[in-house]
Parts: sequence; C-alpha cells; structure tokens
Amino acid sequence: MSEQERLLEYYPRFDERIIDRVAEVAYRQRGTSWEKIRRGLPDTKVFSTGNFAIELMDIISANGYDETWVYHCPMGNPLTDRMQLRIATLAAAQPDKRIVGIGNPSGPRQGVGKLPSSTLHAVWSGDLRPTIDPAMRYLSAQNIDKATHIGFSYGAEKAAAAAQYADRYDQAVPHGLFMEPVALKERGLLELGRDFNSTATALDGYVNAAANPAGVEASERAAEKSRGMFGYILGLLRLSNIAIAHALTEDGFESRATEALVKQEQMKTHLVWGTESELALHALMTKVTKRLTDRFGLDRVSSMKMEGQKHAMGDDLFLHTTIVLQSLISAV
Repeated sequence: MSEQERLLEYYPRFDERIIDRVAEVAYRQRGTSWEKIRRGLPDTKVFSTGNFAIELMDIISANGYDETWVYHCPMGNPLTDRMQLRIATLAAAQPDKRIVGIGNPSGPRQGVGKLPSSTLHAVWSGDLRPTIDPAMRYLSAQNIDKATHIGFSYGAEKAAAAAQYADRYDQAVPHGLFMEPVALKERGLLELGRDFNSTATALDGYVNAAANPAGVEASERAAEKSRGMFGYILGLLRLSNIAIAHALTEDGFESRATEALVKQEQMKTHLVWGTESELALHALMTKVTKRLTDRFGLDRVSSMKMEGQKHAMGDDLFLHTTIVLQSLISAV
C-alpha cells in the first residue's frame, strides 16, 4: 500500500496534492534517523517574560517564509524528541512557513513553563491567558503581528486562547486550527484523568501505523528522558498542571473559540476530531460545530471529523501533518 492510499483510508477527502507532499516527506524520513533529522533543526531556547519562561523551537527556512504558524503542544508535553519531530515533520511538509513550537511543563527536569503562583487561581478558574502570554510576547519581540495558531488536545485550548487574546498584543490571527479540544463538558478531575489515561491504549497503534523508524526512535528517547509514564504522571502533579487540568474540567472551549471569532473578524476556524475520541467527544463536537457555524457561517468555520479515530491519532506523524495541511492550505 502506498502512503497516499494509507492516508486516504483515514479520510477519503484528503486533497491529492497534499497527500503527495506528505508522502514525499514520509519517504525521506523513513530513509533516515531521528538523530540526523535533529541535527538539521534549530536548538530549543527559553524565552522569559521576567516571572514566566517557556521553551520553544523556532524553525525558519533559509529560503524565507510567507506566514508564521505557532504550534501549541499537548498537555504535559515539553519539547522532547517526540514533539520536536512532530513539529519538524510539519515544517518539512510546509517549508515556506515559519513554525514556532511551544512546549509545556512536564516531569522532573522536563519542560519549562511553570506558571507564576499569582496566576494559578485564574488558570484554575478557566482563564488560560497566563498560559499563552509568553508565546504572544515572543511573537511581539520577533516583530510578528500576524500568526496562525495550531494546537492538539490541551494545545487546541491554548491555540483558541491565543486567538481569543491576540488583540491585546496587537496581533492578528488569520487561522485557528483546533484539533481534539478537551474542555467540552464539565467533569471532575478524576474523570478527566481517567479519560486522558484511556487514550494511551491506542497510542502505539498510531505510532506503528506510520511505519517510521525515526518516529519510534524519537518516542523512545522522549520516554527515556521523561522516565516514561511515571515521569509524565509526576509532571501532571505539578501545581501548574493541576491548575491547567482543573481549567479543562470546565466546558470552556466553545466560549474561547466564540470570543476569538468575534475579536478576530477575519479569522477562519478549523475544528478536527475523531468520532471515537475519548476526550473530544463526537456528540459534543458536533453540537459545538453547529452552533459556531450557525453564528459565524461556513466561510469562517470548517470542520473535519475523522471517522473511527481516537484521541491519539496525532501520534501518526504523517496523518497529523496531512490534517494540518488539509485544514490550512486547502482553505486558502
């Protein structure tokens, strides 16, 4: 089976030009190692606003770029090898974009981004502005006044919050791509933790489906550095992540997306979810999409439901890249 045929099994409506481009990237990656890919990437760096620092990776093509994309990683995911490869794969498929990847606080010695204690209550109550403030300030420091925000899982919530508050940084957001958002219903912390844990069952299947040795290598290195699931759980017990988790127990995604669409009058919003997702529940995503579409119109709100797919689908690197390109490039 060709890579194009494999991707079309996920979603028969993928654009032929996009899957051809991703197939070329997949072919190159399968013929190399993660270490070789990593050597071609810029080092991660820490950007500090004084009392709050984030880790980021800023990929700028030597041939220039016509737009900036900001990628917000999922919860508890710093810019380890696994996330770096996810961002690098996107950059390889879309080299004319400047791509800024934003990591999150995680386990011991993993990830920068501890929330200032003065912001914990606000985040606990559902206000995600403190979580995106350093990223927006970094864009301003780079003289970037327009950027597309992309996120998966908790990253989708951050991407929506970035679009929601972009006007306060004198920034415009042409596109917001929100994949598998989490804050769709009220649920307790234990229920949220159970739902997050249930997503791990399908993880290896998606990683292996990509048939990418570099991806397996990157995942193994990331797990080794983070001390595996034990380290990930320790990371989630940090006060910053407890506050973030509580914010995700509320049904705040729709209000974030709505406010973003109101403030960013030219923004187009793209919603993506798997119909079997453990977190972005299909019935709820369908209702949210309808309400947003009814209010803002099909020219500003588009959606892609991935039949039979689960929350972990982002870990098929080439599927993830195809979804992003299909949402953003075909919409232009």
